[in-house]
Amino acid sequence: MTAASRDAVVYLARRGEKIESIRRFLAAYDAHPAGAPHDLVVLWKGFESRSLPDDHAALVRGRALQSQWIPDTGFDVDAYWRVARDLGYERFCFLNTQSEPLADRWLALLLQALDDPRVGVAGATGSFESPYTEYMRGWRGLFQLPLMRRARWMARAAQMRLHFAPFPNHHVRTTAFAIKAATMRRVRCHPMRSKYAAFRFESGRGGLTAQIEKMGLEVRVVGRDATAYSPDRWPESRTFRLGDQSNVLVADRHTRIFAEADDATKRQLLSSAWGSAP
Repeated sequence: MTAASRDAVVYLARRGEKIESIRRFLAAYDAHPAGAPHDLVVLWKGFESRSLPDDHAALVRGRALQSQWIPDTGFDVDAYWRVARDLGYERFCFLNTQSEPLADRWLALLLQALDDPRVGVAGATGSFESPYTEYMRGWRGLFQLPLMRRARWMARAAQMRLHFAPFPNHHVRTTAFAIKAATMRRVRCHPMRSKYAAFRFESGRGGLTAQIEKMGLEVRVVGRDATAYSPDRWPESRTFRLGDQSNVLVADRHTRIFAEADDATKRQLLSSAWGSAP
């Protein structure tokens, strides 16, 4: 931590993904001033030693950043919580490997939302999607399955109903979000060993958004228009899977998938996230 900043942008650079993702983030980071003083902390996840491969080292040579080295175990968010405990910042903005800032002052806008004492977390995107509701879309074929497969399907449905609220299941997506260190310390984030566990933390009944709201705090999605949208206004925010997503502050893999999809796929993705077109 430097004396000049109380805030950190923490970017996770995962060895398992292509270097183009890191290159894209750094290009966007350079092109769009964050608008707020901060330290850039890179989590080098899964790199075998503290010496980067030549192509990665060339990307960051001459940059003012801090490096943290972590094993390629678990998922992004438990790495964030683990590392944040060892860093002395007051506020964090976490970005995954696929993140790409799209507008000037992107960090300032996310942190500005946290200036409201009612707000516990501010993200670049949110969704109403429910893994339970998506799973239940397959019920029509249930009675065509053999008895044992039918029983397994129903047991899985019961488990998912326990862990996830049905649609609309509002939650801040964890691809790009800002949070205070004091709030993080109140959030339970256990080591994750499966994608299912990661989904539970992002959108489950006991996940990040649910825990924040149980604290009596609120969640926001922040757009390029400098508006911090409450969940009831997310469908009008022109962010994740909405229209041309022209108000998204920080892109990620799923915003790009939606942008590049054909019309039929877009309708399906829109339905999963929001039920129907606003």
